[in-house]
Amino acid sequence: MVKFAKYLPAFGWEPLILTVDGEDLLMPRQSESMLADIPGEVPVFRSRTMEPGRNALSRVISTSAGARRHPWGRPMKKALKALASLVLLPDHPILWLPHALKAGGQIAQSRGIDAILATSPPFSTSIIGVLLKKRLRKPLIVDFRDDWLSAYVHKRRPRVNRWLHPKMESWVVHQADGIILVTEASLNDFRSRYPEIPREKFQFVSNGYDPQDYQFLLQEENAVSASKFTVTYNGTLSDDRDPTPLLEALKQIKETYSLSKHNVMVRFHGDISPTLQTKLPAFGLTDIVDVDTTDLPLKEVIRSMVSSHVLLAYSDKNANTQIPGKLYEYWAVGKPVLLLAERGAASDLVQKYSLGIVVPPDSVEEIKQALSQLYETYKSGNLLKPSQAALEDFDRRRLTQKLVTLLNKVTDNAKPGAVNG
Repeated sequence: MVKFAKYLPAFGWEPLILTVDGEDLLMPRQSESMLADIPGEVPVFRSRTMEPGRNALSRVISTSAGARRHPWGRPMKKALKALASLVLLPDHPILWLPHALKAGGQIAQSRGIDAILATSPPFSTSIIGVLLKKRLRKPLIVDFRDDWLSAYVHKRRPRVNRWLHPKMESWVVHQADGIILVTEASLNDFRSRYPEIPREKFQFVSNGYDPQDYQFLLQEENAVSASKFTVTYNGTLSDDRDPTPLLEALKQIKETYSLSKHNVMVRFHGDISPTLQTKLPAFGLTDIVDVDTTDLPLKEVIRSMVSSHVLLAYSDKNANTQIPGKLYEYWAVGKPVLLLAERGAASDLVQKYSLGIVVPPDSVEEIKQALSQLYETYKSGNLLKPSQAALEDFDRRRLTQKLVTLLNKVTDNAKPGAVNG
């Protein structure tokens, strides 16, 4: 959404962004830092939500000492989340709906709009988008960054939710004027799920990278690789991704090559599950694995990627139609990727463009072999350098142009004025 907002004005569309008020935001923590990339001339409207604030749940179930040390904190937190997932459909941001509808109507009245673009997840935004479409009588495009039903989380929803979610998705798909999917696998999945809908309603606009994010590197002479073999993971690593096979493989590699902090470093930056750090001592990896949960500025994230020799990525199980957005960012810095994933859209991307190595996330032996291969090529000075010949196809400006084509199609003319919810 942010990159669309950045480049839409270049194609004659004025984006008006509607989001939740910062203090009420119960979303991934990077959402606020991402908004900083929006040009200053793009209006950002905020409305209240009935969602609790980020720390409210912890305050409810813990003492001032913190939920993590409270004996009942973790199970109570899980129980409350399970209850919320059962009653707040399709997800907890549905509590934003009344305020979002009110704010969307006010924006339309004061500024005038020609189209609505709703980005999901959270999937509640697509519900809000449909209701705004009906109220304002403006065309709606729903931009699915993740698949609603094919995502691995759908398979773990309560039975009644697994019955309700397809009905909600179907309602949204039939009501929208255009549907954007970010992988060709998702595109094919939606087209086969809704054969009664014209195929052209579904459009493929992938994730990508923004060349302007990397321009500062041209002025930095010290943007060089670290002096020791460095593997970096950037992003979110939740409890759903079991790090045990990776840690066991690292343990064996460390023993095989007699590695220490002087010649190797594995870095995890971002929203990293505490489970990873608590497992490190058992595998004897505290000296070579660094976990940094600081919300780093984008430039620092890019610097960490540039200084690495290998970039690590996960693709969730049963999310075979999805491609982690960070793969495009990894590709942009020209470092080899080690992708832990089952066969699917993400592995296809890495293999199609020779971006690195793909191994199953639960195979200790194959992870070990991949790390050994990468370490050996690093020592010999022959580490893979992915070709960037096809990277320009994933330039955010070029991808925005695809969105503009769809916007122009769903509106009677190309008048400026789109509201993003």
